[in-house]
Amino acid sequence: LDPLLDIGLEMVEHLRALGLNELARDHLVRMLKTFPDEFSLKLEHADTLFALGERSDAVKRLLDLAREMFQAGQSEDAERALLKVIEYDPKHRRAREIYDKVRTGKLTKQRKRRRLLVRTVALSFVVATLGLYIGYDYFARMEFSKATREVFAEGLGGDEDYMRAKKKLEAVVERHPLSLLRFFEARETLRAIDERLGNTSPRSR
Repeated sequence: LDPLLDIGLEMVEHLRALGLNELARDHLVRMLKTFPDEFSLKLEHADTLFALGERSDAVKRLLDLAREMFQAGQSEDAERALLKVIEYDPKHRRAREIYDKVRTGKLTKQRKRRRLLVRTVALSFVVATLGLYIGYDYFARMEFSKATREVFAEGLGGDEDYMRAKKKLEAVVERHPLSLLRFFEARETLRAIDERLGNTSPRSR
């Protein structure tokens, strides 16, 4: 706050504590000439008017202030002004209607933001999970490809070589049960080995 404004507000608080509401009102009027746009002074002025029994004037000033704040895009200050009206006059229907409408609109926006945040987090989780799975599947396929190259590099002569190769490749598949490997590369390669070994059971087809 401006030092002069800060001192002025302290003076208002002191005068009101002493019950000198008329002096506080006059002091606030002078301060508002120096700081005509200061929201806190306008609230204090309304409080002082209410303390002096000028309730209708205080309510009118607060409603005008709320409208001014809404037009300036300062919805939180507008809500504070409306709450003051409701505090002074709990049965003021117009103030309560406007306040409830503002709160309802704000809650609706909050719900929309919350839903958007939930969808964003869920989508991020799905994308991250999919990325991890693709990386895992790629690693499994690379391991199987390496094992296949090693098998053929060692040479495949008789049935024992093919059996050894099959066990080695099946071990890779078993290490990666969640990979799509068993449905693609491994399936075709192991089927070819089974055919070579004469093993054409339904499971290997």
